[in-house]
Amino acid sequence: MLDDLKWHALWTHSNCEQLVHDSLVPRGYQVFLPRVQTWNRRGATRKLAAVPMFPGYLFVKHHMDKS
Repeated sequence: MLDDLKWHALWTHSNCEQLVHDSLVPRGYQVFLPRVQTWNRRGATRKLAAVPMFPGYLFVKHHMDKS
């Protein structure tokens, strides 16, 4: 059964990727949310922040069926 597990891309609302990730991990799903480091500016300060590499998407390795 482990051999037929495939990666699937899940669409989420933008900025909700981490929320979906955090809700799937406790349920036993293998979730991949790639992140990249970018500079964000808030006012006069710049800060390095991790943002999703593919905004609105995350990846799940699980056996999926139509039900």
